[in-house]
Amino acid sequence: MKRTKDYLLLFILLFVAICSKSQTYPYCISGRFAENDLFNSLAIISHSNVVYGQNLNYQVGMDTLKMDIFHVNPLIDNLSKKPVVIFFHGGDFSSGSKTDMNTYCEQLARRGFVAASVEYRLGWNNNPGGSSCDGDFSTYRYASYRALQDANAAIRFLTFNASMYSIDTSFIFIAGQDAGAITAMYAGFVDQNEANVLYPGALADLGGINNSSNNLIAAYSIKGILNWCGGIADTNIIDANENIPVLSIHGLKDSIMPVSIGTYKYCNSTLNPAPIFYGPKQLFQRMKNIGLCTETNYDANGEHCIFPTLEPVNYVPFKYTCFFKNILCGNCNTTEKVSYNIQSCMDAAPLTSPSILSGNQLTISPIPVHSQITIDGFINEEATIQIRLISLLGQQWIVGDKLKNKSGQLHQTFSLPQGIASGVYLLQLQMNDEVINRKIIIE
Repeated sequence: MKRTKDYLLLFILLFVAICSKSQTYPYCISGRFAENDLFNSLAIISHSNVVYGQNLNYQVGMDTLKMDIFHVNPLIDNLSKKPVVIFFHGGDFSSGSKTDMNTYCEQLARRGFVAASVEYRLGWNNNPGGSSCDGDFSTYRYASYRALQDANAAIRFLTFNASMYSIDTSFIFIAGQDAGAITAMYAGFVDQNEANVLYPGALADLGGINNSSNNLIAAYSIKGILNWCGGIADTNIIDANENIPVLSIHGLKDSIMPVSIGTYKYCNSTLNPAPIFYGPKQLFQRMKNIGLCTETNYDANGEHCIFPTLEPVNYVPFKYTCFFKNILCGNCNTTEKVSYNIQSCMDAAPLTSPSILSGNQLTISPIPVHSQITIDGFINEEATIQIRLISLLGQQWIVGDKLKNKSGQLHQTFSLPQGIASGVYLLQLQMNDEVINRKIIIE
């Protein structure tokens, strides 16, 4: 019996080893999908008010549902497919606009992602002019269900039209703020059976969560979620086999969405019970207990989606961009921290790399560049090399083409194009099917 167990253990170890070797990280590219912009704003193409579906709103009128999509001009970007980040705005399921998230989406596009900001149906009886704790929470729950229907429809639309926007449907990230964070979490983790428990009667009254707002059929994979000042109604919807990492960013003084567990806006009426939400502390504990990677970052003085310490202009986008980048590189650490937690992901490396040359093994000299550039590294297979310089406006200069290099030491020196202006450039090294990008400064 013991010998049988030994053989079984050996088989498992070999299987794990084979699987780990076959794991690849095609978007773990140095300098891309990281905290700094890779492309200039002029290189970004935006598609405004793209219709992805329609459905009845809470007043039984028909809403046409739209999204805004941002990506780099394909004439400038060498990647034929890219990961996508899909943003859902906040507003308590009663207000807000997709344009609230456009600045973040444009920024993600400059860093190399495709990004989309999605509108969804809004509206519930929230007692306008009075206390929202006196609103009709049955209509609040249905508003959340409609948002989930629309979120799934938006993801299906982008998946179905992936080739139009250069999206790799194996690498979809979803993100949201406030009500949009609730929606993103549910879009990642809730199936129809779980929705039937969370929203009694909604299936019969509003239809299913996976076949409403459009009739497109498309398969996709969610790789990670940003939960920005949101929560969920039941942590049990998070299953170990779903394996979706979550980054939560939350203020410890939030008076709308509890940090641990509590009612919506801490409303306490027994006659009109408000929905109960589990905040980031409960999410973190649940995911940690079942072995899923999760990161939580708190602002000690933060209120609801307002972070005086973890300011939202630079730090928050830095955090979620690097969270996504590390997932693209096979790196994810379960951590929980109050205050700043900065770690660059510019040169994040995969756990298992199929590269013939890692970006971290590539050295460029001198820095800054004046007239000539020398590239040194070590490659483990014979390669045909092309070297180009790309400006932030997308201008390109091929400075080395069809260069042959055997495995071993890589050493290439080339002169700058005549008349090239000083500034920040992308040095792009393509070897066989591999592309490495590095930023350089020319003086």
